[in-house]
Amino acid sequence: MLFWLNKSRSKNNKPAVYLRLSVGDKRVELSTYQYVAPESWNTATQSVKGNPEETQAINRRLVTLKANLHRHYSHLVASGKRITAQSVKNSFSGITEHSRTLCEVIHLPYTFSNSC
Repeated sequence: MLFWLNKSRSKNNKPAVYLRLSVGDKRVELSTYQYVAPESWNTATQSVKGNPEETQAINRRLVTLKANLHRHYSHLVASGKRITAQSVKNSFSGITEHSRTLCEVIHLPYTFSNSC
């Protein structure tokens, strides 16, 4: 996981903080909905520099976001599901894959039959 400033997405001249999630050679990006002045962003620690209350609040939100993504990743691992960057993002976002019932699979080519 990597937090970075997306300068193409700005609000009040402050770039948006994005999170890049990589699994293998695939990656997805998520907006954190946080906006930070570029001069207060510490690239090495991937956090906001300074002591003001707003800075600490943003850093807490970023840590919480990262912990939640780790939790969703661990849940996918424990359930034996295939792990991809997109599957972790979908789990975090509440997007579930549609599971087909046996009846749906059997009657898949026959759209006129709903006898199950």
